[in-house]
Amino acid sequence: MDLKEVDLVVTDTKKIVNILKNNEKAREEFKLGRGYYIQIKEYYKNWLKFTHYTYDLPKSIFFYRVRKINSKDTAGYNSINELKYPPDNKSPLGRCSNNHSLNTMYTSFHELTAISECRLKENDYFQLTKFRATEKTKCFELGAIADIYLNTPRDSDIYKNKIKEIFNNDVTDRYVRGIASLEIALMDVFLAFQDNENITYLLSSLLADCAFSMDQNIEAIVFPSIQNSQRYGVNVAFSKKKADTLSVECTFVNKITKSYDAGFCDYITLSECLSPKGDPLVYTSAEPDWGTARYR
Repeated sequence: MDLKEVDLVVTDTKKIVNILKNNEKAREEFKLGRGYYIQIKEYYKNWLKFTHYTYDLPKSIFFYRVRKINSKDTAGYNSINELKYPPDNKSPLGRCSNNHSLNTMYTSFHELTAISECRLKENDYFQLTKFRATEKTKCFELGAIADIYLNTPRDSDIYKNKIKEIFNNDVTDRYVRGIASLEIALMDVFLAFQDNENITYLLSSLLADCAFSMDQNIEAIVFPSIQNSQRYGVNVAFSKKKADTLSVECTFVNKITKSYDAGFCDYITLSECLSPKGDPLVYTSAEPDWGTARYR
């Protein structure tokens, strides 16, 4: 893997973003899973295969999903399915989408990361839902090799053992550097193009679909967050098949009361559904003296 090759990935991704912004036909083919979508999917699959690092997350891990709520409609979502996916009229895919490969559910290991990913501001309302994995989850981690390469003491036994564990043999520093660079370039598909949220959603969901179709055993993609100014946080994107097996533990309607420069926030809980077992979901008013963030 050569750094010049990785530069081509960065350049090509920018071109793809521009095409999706300016070409309605390309966007429609993405939504329908045809033509341009298939072409770009094969392109990214060709690169993702070099970064194929997987592991199992144990069952009973919790995941947090945040969805912004309109200030005029703070009653909370009525169905379990809406806690996972936006309705067609609010989806970046639009009503005409038949490309169910793009139905990826985004969560985080921590609620504050999920809040940051939604770019919530003071006085915004949001729905916070806590999910639990009932079985282990096969994960593909994007960024693991870059993290080891740049954040582990160079030439140490720790570094050498981790690299050997991933690649199962001795590899050159140049090769690992190339793979680390490629991971960062591919993470830009998830992270870097934030000026158009719908385009980012289309591309990031495509990249998730690439990983899921590249290895049928992969159920989730793990990747770092750069939205949070703490410079920490981990996101987990689930395939629809896996997302539909997650247990919905509880869900809350909240309001941001204060945002802090360090990336944290305070919020109050307005209503809660502690046993979301069936539709319609039933909410009760929250205790008035909670005052600040309610962690569960």
